[in-house]
Amino acid sequence: MEEDGKKIVGLCLACQECFHELIDSLKIDESNGMSCTAIEDELVRFKAWAANLGAMALGRASLEHRLRDAEYLHHRITSILGDLKASLEEGSAP
Repeated sequence: MEEDGKKIVGLCLACQECFHELIDSLKIDESNGMSCTAIEDELVRFKAWAANLGAMALGRASLEHRLRDAEYLHHRITSILGDLKASLEEGSAP
């Protein structure tokens, strides 16, 4: 299990990996009629969001650190990232 102080970072990294897996699966199975360009665009947006908020940063610059006294917001962010991860995994499932 992830350390409490790195939960957002871990979820962001997991989501990023799931984006790559989904893109790879779409490239392999081009017969499904879906373009991976839209998913690649969403990955770029996700990376920009994470960078702007410090979601993957460590230490005092991290979103984790800035939300240390805002338990509700921390929970919402981790919940949303968990939902995104689950959706991406579902999309890349065979």
